Amino acid sequence: MIAAIVLKQYNVIPDTQWKELALKSLLVVTAALAGWIFCFPGSNNRLTLSMITGMRNMSLSMGIAVTAFPGSPAMTTILAYSFVAGTGMLAYAYAARRTKSKT
Repeated sequence: MIAAIVLKQYNVIPDTQWKELALKSLLVVTAALAGWIFCFPGSNNRLTLSMITGMRNMSLSMGIAVTAFPGSPAMTTILAYSFVAGTGMLAYAYAARRTKSKT
């Protein structure tokens, strides 16, 4: 799905600005932080909910964009957000695992 979006909207990708990527990153961090703060006590619960909350926006935005805006440039924005969210949560999971294995 992501490859199809990239192939169809390749001309819009260079127009993505750093400010937009920074705001997308801030949204991912804010969502993960909200999941961490509002979760039940316990480090495993907090870690799991913060990751799920950070990824939920990506999944929801992909689903809405595919049904509501097929073939539009909005898909490229969603793709960029999905890349930022996926990469950010992957790095977060890796760091959390490294931290837990040291203790």
